[in-house]
Amino acid sequence: MTAVSALPTANAVERTFNVGNGVQNTKTPNGKYYYTTTAEKHHIVGYDISKLTNTSAAKLKRVLDIDVGYGSLHAVAIDPNGRYLFVGNASWSIPDGATYRSGINVIDLKTKKIIATVPGRPHNFTISPDGHCLASTELKANVSSTDCDAGSGDLGDRLQIIDISTLTKKHPNTAAIKDIYHFDTPGLGGSHAKWDQRTGRLYYTTYDNDTSQGWLYVLNTSKLAKAKPNISQVLPKQKIGWSPHGIAFEEDSAS
Repeated sequence: MTAVSALPTANAVERTFNVGNGVQNTKTPNGKYYYTTTAEKHHIVGYDISKLTNTSAAKLKRVLDIDVGYGSLHAVAIDPNGRYLFVGNASWSIPDGATYRSGINVIDLKTKKIIATVPGRPHNFTISPDGHCLASTELKANVSSTDCDAGSGDLGDRLQIIDISTLTKKHPNTAAIKDIYHFDTPGLGGSHAKWDQRTGRLYYTTYDNDTSQGWLYVLNTSKLAKAKPNISQVLPKQKIGWSPHGIAFEEDSAS
């Protein structure tokens, strides 16, 4: 983790902490805790950064360390209330004797336990404006490997919607955390997605598994709360650059 100065000084990097190897990182809404992954050891770790400006690397307090079991940990997100952490196990070869924890792991940061796991192949997460749904972009399985989802049961090439509304309650029903809808994109691997907090529309990028040509989908998700959840396209998919890997809105850079 690198701490960068906000001032235009000659040396903008203030300090570096050897705390993980995360492709994606997140922090609690109050800014007190920072979560990242140690990709080479399939751990999700967290640190108290409330005194980051005057704390040495040796004194940075670790508040979380959970071994997910195996695999590449790429997708990481935290719920709007800062109580639950979502960690995705994207691709792997299952080692002998490993616990089956493929997909989206839901961690209660109070108990520091994994309370639910939804099967999948997550690459990136985004949470709906109302905090009731988690969208997970699903990667294409490598059928030549020993990936557990390869073959007819492959969960790749889709946008997976997970119902997490129970987490807003005082006593969540973990059995209710499940896949309620998936938007399939055959031949196009899921890359990144992001909900527009103003309109509620979901922007979803994919790429061709053979050529890496990228595509953008703009989706209407207003019917996800219905008895029969549904997603519709606002307009035909748009051709964009190669291998898209990230989405940002104008207000993000202005904030």
